[in-house]
Amino acid sequence: MGIGPKVSSCSSSGASTTPAPPNPDPRNYRVVNTMPVGNFIIVRAVYPTCKAYERNKILVYACENYPYLKRCVIAQAGDRPPLDPHFCDSKEHPSPVARFQPGKEGLKMALTFCRNYKEEE
Repeated sequence: MGIGPKVSSCSSSGASTTPAPPNPDPRNYRVVNTMPVGNFIIVRAVYPTCKAYERNKILVYACENYPYLKRCVIAQAGDRPPLDPHFCDSKEHPSPVARFQPGKEGLKMALTFCRNYKEEE
């Protein structure tokens, strides 16, 4: 995160060098819950091998990704599609439109974002 050149840390960015394994592993997660809010879906997920934020993530996706996210929720552990929390342009999986710190404050911020975001006209 931050201001500067766009650098993707997406697990399927297609770099020519051998990248370090993604952290968190986008195939090793558990969706705690999903909440549709306005034109978005808030996803609370746990990544057991993640090193930051006690393995918890609050991710916001566009509603158009609902069918994909539903597969993430109902699939068994070995058959889950990737749920990569990094921003990227992947053909394999959707990118979140926003991420927030896990916990009550982050969830409040995600709800505020989803309820108040307006497309530019």
